[in-house]
Amino acid sequence: MISFLKQIDRKASLYAFGFLLRMTLIYGLWKLFQWTGGFYTHWYHSGSGLVGQLHELFRSAYDNLIYYTGKILLEISHFVINDILGIWCGKALEWRQYKGLPVEFRVLWLQGAKGIFIADSCLGIAPMIVLAGAIIAYPGKWYHKIWFIPLGMLAAQGGNIFRIIGLTLIQKYIPVKLLFTLSHSYVYLAICYSIVFLFIRWWIKSFGLS
Repeated sequence: MISFLKQIDRKASLYAFGFLLRMTLIYGLWKLFQWTGGFYTHWYHSGSGLVGQLHELFRSAYDNLIYYTGKILLEISHFVINDILGIWCGKALEWRQYKGLPVEFRVLWLQGAKGIFIADSCLGIAPMIVLAGAIIAYPGKWYHKIWFIPLGMLAAQGGNIFRIIGLTLIQKYIPVKLLFTLSHSYVYLAICYSIVFLFIRWWIKSFGLS
């Protein structure tokens, strides 16, 4: 009996290690893509060879991902505040120069407030990668993964939109710096990742292979 339990425990440990290894690999590929397409491009200029062409491809893909994700988040947040909540909203999108680099300033602001800038790190891409990576890494039917991953990503971005709108309203109507900092750095971040982990748990319980 003890030997049988040890075999089960060993097998479970191998499955857990395999899951963590696949998850780490997927997230590592995302960070490599992010570095190659984003950070790396600021000090590296592509050549004409294969490496240069690949770098240009990654850079273009990363720029489009950042641009359209930010644009969609901004427009949805603007729509909710302006048309659903009925609050007049000011300038939603503008272009500026920052440290000599062309950067899109995604600014959402209410009249009389400083405005919310949606940085690249606040686009909710990382939680989506964590969710997709966990679902891909955990054993399960691929035809379930095909629809479950987009559903989870939409839910994660829904939490991020709630975060952006909430911070915008807090800045306007409860302009307490400590409250804004706590909400930005902890409360809404916890909400977003709670959604991600709830979906991961839902997948494991309902669709993952035991």
